[in-house]
Amino acid sequence: MGLKAFHIAFVLVAGIFLLGFGIWAWQMFTNWGDGTMLAMSVFSFGLFAVLIAYGLWFYRKVKGWGYL
Repeated sequence: MGLKAFHIAFVLVAGIFLLGFGIWAWQMFTNWGDGTMLAMSVFSFGLFAVLIAYGLWFYRKVKGWGYL
Protein backbone atom coordinates (compact mmCIF):
# COMPACT_ATOMS: atom_id res chain seq x y z
CA MET A 1 0.00 0.00 0.00
CA GLY A 2 1.45 3.29 -1.07
CA LEU A 3 1.58 6.45 1.00
CA LYS A 4 -1.27 8.04 -0.97
CA ALA A 5 -3.56 5.04 -0.46
CA PHE A 6 -2.67 4.92 3.22
CA HIS A 7 -3.46 8.62 3.55
CA ILE A 8 -6.88 8.18 1.94
CA ALA A 9 -7.62 5.13 4.11
CA PHE A 10 -6.51 7.00 7.24
CA VAL A 11 -8.78 9.94 6.43
CA LEU A 12 -11.72 7.58 5.89
CA VAL A 13 -11.13 5.72 9.16
CA ALA A 14 -10.74 9.00 11.05
CA GLY A 15 -14.02 10.20 9.50
CA ILE A 16 -15.81 7.04 10.61
CA PHE A 17 -14.52 7.50 14.15
CA LEU A 18 -15.59 11.16 14.19
CA LEU A 19 -19.05 10.24 12.97
CA GLY A 20 -19.37 7.50 15.59
CA PHE A 21 -18.22 9.81 18.36
CA GLY A 22 -20.62 12.51 17.21
CA ILE A 23 -23.54 10.08 17.27
CA TRP A 24 -22.53 8.83 20.72
CA ALA A 25 -22.20 12.37 22.08
CA TRP A 26 -25.61 13.28 20.61
CA GLN A 27 -27.20 10.27 22.32
CA MET A 28 -25.63 11.26 25.63
CA PHE A 29 -26.95 14.80 25.17
CA THR A 30 -30.48 13.57 24.48
CA ASN A 31 -30.33 11.27 27.54
CA TRP A 32 -28.86 13.69 30.07
CA GLY A 33 -29.20 17.15 28.53
CA ASP A 34 -25.55 18.02 29.19
CA GLY A 35 -24.44 21.03 27.17
CA THR A 36 -20.89 19.73 26.95
CA MET A 37 -22.10 16.67 25.06
CA LEU A 38 -24.01 18.90 22.65
CA ALA A 39 -20.87 20.95 22.02
CA MET A 40 -18.77 17.83 21.47
CA SER A 41 -21.37 16.39 19.10
CA VAL A 42 -21.62 19.55 17.00
CA PHE A 43 -17.82 19.91 16.94
CA SER A 44 -17.40 16.27 15.92
CA PHE A 45 -19.94 16.54 13.09
CA GLY A 46 -18.24 19.73 11.91
CA LEU A 47 -14.83 18.07 11.88
CA PHE A 48 -16.34 15.09 10.07
CA ALA A 49 -17.59 17.39 7.30
CA VAL A 50 -14.23 19.15 7.03
CA LEU A 51 -12.33 15.85 6.99
CA ILE A 52 -14.52 14.35 4.27
CA ALA A 53 -14.18 17.53 2.18
CA TYR A 54 -10.40 17.33 2.63
CA GLY A 55 -10.41 13.65 1.66
CA LEU A 56 -12.32 14.36 -1.54
CA TRP A 57 -10.02 17.26 -2.37
CA PHE A 58 -6.94 15.10 -1.78
CA TYR A 59 -8.34 12.24 -3.86
CA ARG A 60 -9.06 14.56 -6.79
CA LYS A 61 -5.57 16.03 -6.47
CA VAL A 62 -3.75 12.67 -6.61
CA LYS A 63 -6.17 10.87 -8.95
CA GLY A 64 -3.99 11.31 -12.03
CA TRP A 65 -0.76 10.44 -10.28
CA GLY A 66 0.87 7.03 -10.58
CA TYR A 67 0.31 4.18 -8.16
CA LEU A 68 -2.54 4.81 -5.76
